[in-house]
Amino acid sequence: MGIVKEIGNSTVTGLKYIDSIALSSGLTPPLMELADRLTQRYAASRFDLFRFMLPPLLKRSTESPVHVPEIPALAKTSSPHRIYVQCEIGESSLETVAHSLIRDPSKRRLVVMPTLRDVITLREILEKSGISGVMEFGSHLTPRDRREAFHLASQGDASVVVGTRSAIFAPMLGLQEIVVLDEYSPHHHENKSPFWNTRDVAVSRSEIEGVSLVFVGNSASLELHRLVESGWIKTKNRASLLSRPTRRLIVTSPDSYHSVMKDGLGRGPVLLSVVEKHYSNVFNCERCRTVARCDCGGRVIIESKNVFACSLCDKKERAWRCRECGESKIRTFRFGAERITEDIGKSFPGTPIFLNTAEKLIEGDLPGRSIVVSTFGVEPLHPYGYGAIVLLGGEDLVNRPFIRSEEETLHRWFKVLSYLHKEGSIFISLPSQHGIAQAIIQQKPTKFLNSELTERSKALLPPHSRLITISSDSLTIVSLRQKLESEFSGKLTSHTSTNGGTMTLKVDHKSSIEILVALRALQKLRSIRNKKLLSIQVDPYEI
Repeated sequence: MGIVKEIGNSTVTGLKYIDSIALSSGLTPPLMELADRLTQRYAASRFDLFRFMLPPLLKRSTESPVHVPEIPALAKTSSPHRIYVQCEIGESSLETVAHSLIRDPSKRRLVVMPTLRDVITLREILEKSGISGVMEFGSHLTPRDRREAFHLASQGDASVVVGTRSAIFAPMLGLQEIVVLDEYSPHHHENKSPFWNTRDVAVSRSEIEGVSLVFVGNSASLELHRLVESGWIKTKNRASLLSRPTRRLIVTSPDSYHSVMKDGLGRGPVLLSVVEKHYSNVFNCERCRTVARCDCGGRVIIESKNVFACSLCDKKERAWRCRECGESKIRTFRFGAERITEDIGKSFPGTPIFLNTAEKLIEGDLPGRSIVVSTFGVEPLHPYGYGAIVLLGGEDLVNRPFIRSEEETLHRWFKVLSYLHKEGSIFISLPSQHGIAQAIIQQKPTKFLNSELTERSKALLPPHSRLITISSDSLTIVSLRQKLESEFSGKLTSHTSTNGGTMTLKVDHKSSIEILVALRALQKLRSIRNKKLLSIQVDPYEI
């Protein structure tokens, strides 16, 4: 399998003849340049990236080559811009994008969204508004539909291409603007080698093609916020971000959230955002405090009332007894959606209560006075917004062993608060003095992000540095660590995992360029010698 870059008059002996054409619509020169740039950025090979850029290919095809029309210089006629649009509490980032497309349908835009749910919702909004020429693009399509979408996009048959993560590589003819929704989302990070992310690819593609770049969200990742603070990306409507916060009831932990719910039910449905879907997923023995485990070694969770299930082998029992002391009483210290739903029913008798999870979504419209308990990312939408939103599980979220835990909690909660009624009430399950609580109270996520940037700067952590994780067998990692520390002395610090199979390099952005070039050369050498390739991940999301 190969890609034809050009056809010349001369011939080099020893080359194989082209047997068949797997795909007649090819990659544009800018996309080829993008692949080359990303191979340096992620220490990868071209074909590592081509498998994301190209649709599933047929081994043999009878189709004939087609003429690809000249790409019009539409993007060059206007000066490209780079902006970040921050949506306020109660303002949906998705609807902001939709209104922008409806107001100015003349631009040829590529819109990349974190989830398929977002793609479907945006397309429905645009279709209801009479916007034509909208095409879906992404891995959620069937192989045949992906090939068709690739062909149509490269022929200029769509004025708006909408898709999930891989749509950032769509070969859109005459592209003028790239729009990325909620770039902080982990859904924008590819979990297969070479582990690219939408934000960085969008930045590179906009530079190569000279097109505008727009990020839209209720908060920004630290990486994007750093670019905003440096002035490389401009913030739109900065005056509105500095306006006086809307007056609304905001209650924080340790106070009860019942007052917020009662206040919100007067305006419409109330949303409780929870961390876990199960009845309770963490408990131990009341007597000896031993963690509940199954015979197979897996953790035992309370799947529903009086139903205990193993998280590993899925074994279920109606009763539980400690394997150490035989005690049957349990000590629960983290409640899930099912338990919270049960407790709320006792406190608000007569009010309809709905449980909403990814496995069991609410269908139909919500009653005006109702309560919804939902896990994150699948919250049912209400046309007028929720009368109140209760943000639960704050301590669990910010105390995860993950350096992005607080940043991710901020993003999650500001996203949920975009579903709030303009005068809706809020409960925050963190103390009022916590930075995230203050960001919500003052409606300024940038305040918390600035403090996080300062803390990361002191520790030289991303986005002020670049992390590179390398995984292989322990002997290879030991040898490689010695070579890297010798060759790049003073330019990196290295840390090895407990099992010795993973090494993490922390380097400054300037030095990372030559280190990644060296790692890519090493990968080529290992490939030539038929050695197992290293697993290299640049700027991993999970840190």
